[in-house]
Amino acid sequence: MSGADPGAGTVQQDSEGEAATPAPEAEDPPEWEAVDDMFDVLSNHRRRRVLTYLESNETAAVGELAEHIASIENKKPVSALSSQERKRVYIALYQSHLSKMAAAGVVDYDKNRGTVSLTEDATELCSLLESPVRSRRWSAYYLAHTAATAFGVAIGTVLLNVSIAVVAIVFLVGYALLAIVHGIAEYAGST
Repeated sequence: MSGADPGAGTVQQDSEGEAATPAPEAEDPPEWEAVDDMFDVLSNHRRRRVLTYLESNETAAVGELAEHIASIENKKPVSALSSQERKRVYIALYQSHLSKMAAAGVVDYDKNRGTVSLTEDATELCSLLESPVRSRRWSAYYLAHTAATAFGVAIGTVLLNVSIAVVAIVFLVGYALLAIVHGIAEYAGST
């Protein structure tokens, strides 16, 4: 295969023999760096739990956060946690997670005092963590309308001797009303 790139498909190694991450083919615009940082913050369950806890409590000590998260992870009350369970979470928060969140501008982390609080930038990020409102299953409404129409056609044309044109008009008006209600519900839900 002449003309093929001899390095294609190979992974380059760094100076220590480790596999190096290949460079992206096209650079992302600079404004995407903040988006990447936010997704990075949300990519870890402990960081998400820090955000949700701080959203309710404004400021917390690192030890308090560690106990809260360890309680969730171990499925037991704080009073039943072992020192090892607390310590494992505390160390991860102290050495990694809180510094990363502070670098992303999501929390103010005072390492000397051992306190953490949300920044104003965290508000939008916290909104992503809220439980989504279950939306209506509009396909069920449309299916029910179609079934009712089929039943109406059968009853109307066979038993009541109604013209198929009248049944079709009723079906179309019903379908149009359902589509209007669906559109209004979607518009109201998006604002």
